[in-house]
Amino acid sequence: MRLLIAVILIAATIVQADARIGETLEQCIERYGGRVDKSSPGKGVAFIKGGFVIAVQFYEGKADTLAFCKVERDALGKAKEMSDNEISQLLQANSGDRKWKEINQTPLDRYWLTEDAQLVASYISFEHMLTIMTKAATDRANAAKKAQEDKKLKGF
Repeated sequence: MRLLIAVILIAATIVQADARIGETLEQCIERYGGRVDKSSPGKGVAFIKGGFVIAVQFYEGKADTLAFCKVERDALGKAKEMSDNEISQLLQANSGDRKWKEINQTPLDRYWLTEDAQLVASYISFEHMLTIMTKAATDRANAAKKAQEDKKLKGF
């Protein structure tokens, strides 16, 4: 009986440690509750849970970008700053048991990469927003940005 309980507890821990990256819309609704917006998942979906707004972008039906900011606003209407503990907890919860390594810190911003280089994260101080993305999402965003720049500069 003790062995069965131990196996169940270990299995529950493993499920909780799974990355939120890769979850479907239905799994995100189960995790975060009802959607705040009614836009299509292709354009992103927002949730509110535990004092945070969670914006989720999907690619091929799976979450591949998560952005977190506090619901609470300052006098200027900007999200309140996140603590180091909050950032650390959100990174860990969304790592899929990967280890994060801080790769760059400027006076205003911080950046992380998982040891397997499959997830990247940034905390932009001006926006007080933590973003976690798959490498594939980052590659697509960089390619889209390059295409826009190329289009603007065509004919120079």
